Formats: sequence, structure tokens, C-alpha cells
Amino acid sequence: MKRKHPAMDITIGFLFMAFIAVGFIFTCTDAEYNMNQQIARGFITRDAVFFEFDDPSHAEAYFTAMSDETDNQIVSYGKDASDPDFVLKNEVYDDGSTAVERLLSSPEGSYFSALHRGILRAVYCTGDIYTPPVVEGRFFTEDECLSDRPLAVIGNDYIEQIYEENGIKYFDYLENKYEVIGIAGLTGKSALDSLVFVNLGSLPPEEQLNGIYYYDSSFSNEEVYEKAESKANGLFGCGLKRHDIPLAFIDVVSGGMYMKTYLKILIAALMLFVFANTMIQYTERQRMKISVMKLCSVPSDKIFYKVSRSYICDSLIGIAAGVIVLIVLIKAGVFSLPLSHIFSVAYALLSVAVFVFLTGLFFSELMILINKPGEVVRKL
Repeated sequence: MKRKHPAMDITIGFLFMAFIAVGFIFTCTDAEYNMNQQIARGFITRDAVFFEFDDPSHAEAYFTAMSDETDNQIVSYGKDASDPDFVLKNEVYDDGSTAVERLLSSPEGSYFSALHRGILRAVYCTGDIYTPPVVEGRFFTEDECLSDRPLAVIGNDYIEQIYEENGIKYFDYLENKYEVIGIAGLTGKSALDSLVFVNLGSLPPEEQLNGIYYYDSSFSNEEVYEKAESKANGLFGCGLKRHDIPLAFIDVVSGGMYMKTYLKILIAALMLFVFANTMIQYTERQRMKISVMKLCSVPSDKIFYKVSRSYICDSLIGIAAGVIVLIVLIKAGVFSLPLSHIFSVAYALLSVAVFVFLTGLFFSELMILINKPGEVVRKL
């Protein structure tokens, strides 16, 4: 006699497949949207922290207005510099590092930091972070960021300005000859095409003071900034002053897109509710089955096998189907994300699916141990 396949078990298998497939599609779509916004700002996320030195020798103008209509002159009000004799210096230490380099490299963790000046990004990056995508070559390593060897990763717009000497590609910029190690950009047009990334250590000390700075981490930008702020007075004799992130066209047309956060929470809650509701119904059915087998004196190991057999079979089929969907989506190149990021999302989702699967097995065993047949029989 063939086993009748319980519809509830089929639903569990389908839910595993749906969790993996839908979770992968939604997560990668969201990551791709955020990456596109980041690239549109010049490889800067919405949460980046911008700052400059709070130089006490600079007077601060805080209000400008028109006077009365009779003389129609512009009147500016400001406050005097707190220390007119202060001179902001980028000290060079015995090991060759500068105060700016020490500041940008002082926080721990993984982050991307840079001196921001128009199309220029003088970069220091550390840890496991997503660096600007390149269509040719590579991006800087952490050690290269602080090296005084002039290195550049340039946008597609400057390819025609590259020249070769002894088989090495060079690009002239800021009255210096930079070795080109990569071409930043995507397969299509993007904001990266007009940018020039150089290693921070290649700039002369005085040039490192010319611009504003930012931290863009993969965790807490506020925490990174606070650690740097605590170092600033010791390195420069003055504090730091926060800036608003430069407004980009993408920020205007997107309107903020804050609803995306609520949408992610809503979808996650909905999937959790559906899965929990299905497991509750499945558990109730299994309790009845366990009670009947216990009343018939079936050994516990056989009960576990009979109860878990369909769950294991259908769950593994659902997980396998989800893996097939992932392979198809990755092979089709549906998402314009780095493969390392795509694989990390797939790995995370499969890990969660396996954890839920093992949790289900644990509760099956727990039901066998705590199940009291008399209570179920009385309910019937």
C-alpha cells in the first residue's frame, strides 16, 4: 500500500523553497538598489559621515541678509575666530605617516574612508568591505592606501589619457605621475566613470588637508566617526566638524525611499507568520499520530522515524528546489552584484533554512518525549 502524502508536509517543503527563492530575490534586489544609489553618489552610501577640521583660526559667518530697501546692501553677521593665531598642520612623523593618515586609519573594523575633493577620492580602506567595482584591474589593498607610491584607479572617462612606459600604464594627475592599477566602472555608464581614486599616501601632506573627509563603514558610521573624533585633538590640536552628506540627483528623485525598510520588515514578518502557522498545524497533527502510536506501544525510535520521515523528505526536497532556483538565477546573471556578495546572501539563506530544518527535527523529538496520549484522547 502506498503512503498517502500529507498535504501539510508538501506545504512545508514548498515553504522551504519559497523562503530560499523569495528571500534571495528580495535581498539581492534590495542590495542592488542600494549599490546603484551608492554608485550614483560617487560610491558613497546614504549613511556616510562627512566632516572637516574645526579650525579655530577661521571666522564663522552665520547669517547673511538684505538691509532695508533704502541702501539695498548685503549685510553679513559673523563671529570672530576663537584663535586667529592657530595654524592647522598635517604633521609628518618619523615612520613617514602623516596626521591625516593616522586619523583616517585610527578606527578599528571594516570601513572605507577618503579625502573628498570634487572628482578626487584619496582613499584609505580596511577590512572586509565592498570597494568600487572595476571593469579592469583591481582596487587598492589596505597597505597600498598608505604607501607613498602613486597609484590610481580611474574612471572610464580617462582611459584615453593613459600612456605606457616599460609596459606599465600611467595617468598624470595633480602634477604627478600615477600608475594605473584599475579602471573603475560598470559595463554601462555610471557616476564612477568621472571619478579618480588615488591612494591617500600618494598625496603630499599639504594636499591631504585640502578637502573634506568621510567614513563609510559596513556597520556603524557613528561609532567609526566617534573614534576618529577622539583622536583629532591629539593629532591636530582641534576637533572635527560634521557636514551633511552632499546631495546627489538620486536622493532627489528617490525621495528617500525610507518605506523600503518597512517593506522588508513587513515581508519578513509575513513569511514568519505563514511558516509559524504551518508548523503549528503540522505539530498538532503529529501530536495525534504520536499519541496513537504510544497507545499501541510502538518504540520511541520507530515513532521518531515515522513522524520525522515525511518532514525530512519534504524539507530536503524544498531546500534542494530552492538551491536549484538560486543556481538558475546566478547563472542567468539576473543581479548586477559582485559574485562574492551574491554567494554570501545564498549561503546566509541556506544556513537559516538548515537551522529551521534542524529545529523542526528537535521539536519532533521533543514532542515524542513530552507527549501524553491521555490528553490527546480526551480532546478527541
